[in-house]
Amino acid sequence: MQNVDFVFTGAGLSGLMTAWRISRHPQLKDKSIVLIDKEDKVYDDRTWCFWEADDGEFDEAVWAIWNHADFLSETVNRRMVLAPFAYKMIRSSQFYAMIRRDLLQNPNVVFVREDVLGFSDAGNQVMVSTPNNTFAAKKVFNSILSLDNAYKQKDYPVLLQHFIGWKVKTARPVFDPMAVTFMDFTVPQNGNTRFMYVLPFSTNEALIEYTLFSKDLLADEEYAQAMRDWLEKLHAGDFEILETERARSQ
Repeated sequence: MQNVDFVFTGAGLSGLMTAWRISRHPQLKDKSIVLIDKEDKVYDDRTWCFWEADDGEFDEAVWAIWNHADFLSETVNRRMVLAPFAYKMIRSSQFYAMIRRDLLQNPNVVFVREDVLGFSDAGNQVMVSTPNNTFAAKKVFNSILSLDNAYKQKDYPVLLQHFIGWKVKTARPVFDPMAVTFMDFTVPQNGNTRFMYVLPFSTNEALIEYTLFSKDLLADEEYAQAMRDWLEKLHAGDFEILETERARSQ
């Protein structure tokens, strides 16, 4: 059994950023930190965007920036100026590389590539178990998603936010790289809340995401057909799917 100050179960965006903040804090930088994840985060599995008015500490990982945004519905077509803010996009591989590089410069930070079998509160410490280790931590930050408690309660409906996204290259120049499309509600709603979210990189390359808030997930083909229909409505012509990403909570 190893005694440590902080254990992070899950080393994705939330775990890495919190550990990074702790490791840089003058009063906490000497604390021992263990980050446990079943896989190394080195690839582009996510895209994250955020608002910022000026230059920021994550700029080396920023892949694209927009200063305008479009909102569309059946009755509204509006372009908004975002100043004094900008909308910045980070690809996950760049973020993972930047944060892991900084964390690994701290000898008190250790990455463990294992499954988390479970954890329990022992009062003055938390026990975290993996197939090959047991950690006794003063604090545990858990970012492994579980919807069990949400589904146990019956007072409120549980809505899932879910999407599948394609990075596409189209035959025709149908995107405006000057503006992100936050929400295009012109897609059929079908009794839910549904929209297209578009991050354009050039006139014929963009990340498009068909996003829903609903009780149930869709079959993969339903997301795909919605994106094909939307591209056809733009008269995009033939297109190539360069990358795929998804967020589908189970």
